[in-house]
Amino acid sequence: MSVDRLLSKLDKVKPTGQHRWQARCPAHADKGPSLSIRETDDGRVLVHCFAGCTVHEIVQAVGLELSDLFPPRNDGQHYRPERRPFPATDALRAISFE
Repeated sequence: MSVDRLLSKLDKVKPTGQHRWQARCPAHADKGPSLSIRETDDGRVLVHCFAGCTVHEIVQAVGLELSDLFPPRNDGQHYRPERRPFPATDALRAISFE
Protein backbone atom coordinates (compact mmCIF):
# COMPACT_ATOMS: atom_id res chain seq x y z
CA MET A 1 0.00 0.00 0.00
CA SER A 2 1.10 3.48 -0.68
CA VAL A 3 0.89 5.96 2.18
CA ASP A 4 -1.15 8.14 -0.18
CA ARG A 5 -4.05 5.68 0.09
CA LEU A 6 -4.20 6.18 3.86
CA LEU A 7 -3.68 9.95 3.67
CA SER A 8 -6.55 10.30 1.18
CA LYS A 9 -8.92 8.86 3.80
CA LEU A 10 -7.90 11.30 6.56
CA ASP A 11 -8.96 14.88 7.37
CA LYS A 12 -6.72 17.92 7.96
CA VAL A 13 -3.54 16.21 6.73
CA LYS A 14 -0.44 18.37 7.21
CA PRO A 15 3.13 17.42 6.31
CA THR A 16 5.54 17.68 9.25
CA GLY A 17 8.70 16.57 7.48
CA GLN A 18 9.97 14.19 4.87
CA HIS A 19 7.66 11.13 4.84
CA ARG A 20 5.83 12.42 7.95
CA TRP A 21 2.31 13.82 8.42
CA GLN A 22 -0.24 14.74 11.05
CA ALA A 23 -3.99 14.44 10.68
CA ARG A 24 -7.21 14.18 12.63
CA CYS A 25 -7.65 10.69 14.03
CA PRO A 26 -10.63 8.96 12.40
CA ALA A 27 -11.14 6.65 15.40
CA HIS A 28 -12.37 9.37 17.79
CA ALA A 29 -13.92 12.84 17.71
CA ASP A 30 -10.69 14.71 17.09
CA LYS A 31 -10.71 18.52 17.25
CA GLY A 32 -7.07 18.91 16.28
CA PRO A 33 -4.54 16.65 14.60
CA SER A 34 -3.53 13.96 17.10
CA LEU A 35 -2.57 11.27 14.59
CA SER A 36 1.04 10.97 13.43
CA ILE A 37 1.80 9.09 10.23
CA ARG A 38 5.23 8.07 9.02
CA GLU A 39 6.42 6.08 6.02
CA THR A 40 9.66 4.16 6.60
CA ASP A 41 12.35 3.58 3.98
CA ASP A 42 11.17 -0.01 3.45
CA GLY A 43 7.56 1.06 2.78
CA ARG A 44 5.94 0.41 6.16
CA VAL A 45 3.38 2.98 7.31
CA LEU A 46 3.50 3.77 11.02
CA VAL A 47 0.54 5.45 12.72
CA HIS A 48 0.22 6.69 16.29
CA CYS A 49 -2.70 8.47 17.93
CA PHE A 50 -1.59 10.64 20.84
CA ALA A 51 -5.12 10.45 22.27
CA GLY A 52 -4.72 6.70 22.79
CA CYS A 53 -6.53 5.05 19.88
CA THR A 54 -5.04 1.73 18.80
CA VAL A 55 -3.73 1.12 15.31
CA HIS A 56 -6.50 -1.45 14.85
CA GLU A 57 -9.16 1.19 15.62
CA ILE A 58 -7.52 3.67 13.25
CA VAL A 59 -7.31 1.38 10.22
CA GLN A 60 -10.80 0.01 10.84
CA ALA A 61 -12.22 3.56 10.96
CA VAL A 62 -10.93 4.25 7.43
CA GLY A 63 -11.89 0.86 6.02
CA LEU A 64 -8.42 -0.64 5.78
CA GLU A 65 -6.75 -3.73 7.23
CA LEU A 66 -3.63 -3.74 9.40
CA SER A 67 -1.81 -5.61 6.62
CA ASP A 68 -2.44 -2.60 4.33
CA LEU A 69 0.17 -0.67 6.33
CA PHE A 70 2.94 -3.04 5.20
CA PRO A 71 4.43 -3.66 1.75
CA PRO A 72 4.13 -7.17 0.30
CA ARG A 73 6.65 -9.51 1.93
CA ASN A 74 9.10 -11.72 0.12
CA ASP A 75 9.89 -15.12 1.64
CA GLY A 76 12.54 -14.80 4.31
CA GLN A 77 12.13 -11.06 4.74
CA HIS A 78 11.77 -9.93 8.35
CA TYR A 79 10.97 -6.48 9.67
CA ARG A 80 13.01 -5.01 12.46
CA PRO A 81 11.18 -2.90 15.02
CA GLU A 82 11.64 0.82 14.63
CA ARG A 83 13.60 2.22 17.56
CA ARG A 84 12.42 5.82 17.39
CA PRO A 85 9.38 5.93 15.13
CA PHE A 86 8.38 9.52 15.97
CA PRO A 87 10.59 12.45 16.91
CA ALA A 88 9.70 14.38 20.03
CA THR A 89 8.79 17.45 17.97
CA ASP A 90 5.93 15.51 16.32
CA ALA A 91 4.61 14.49 19.73
CA LEU A 92 4.80 18.01 21.12
CA ARG A 93 3.19 19.50 18.01
CA ALA A 94 0.31 16.98 18.25
CA ILE A 95 -0.40 17.57 21.93
CA SER A 96 -0.23 21.34 21.53
CA PHE A 97 -3.62 21.12 19.77
CA GLU A 98 -5.26 19.27 22.68
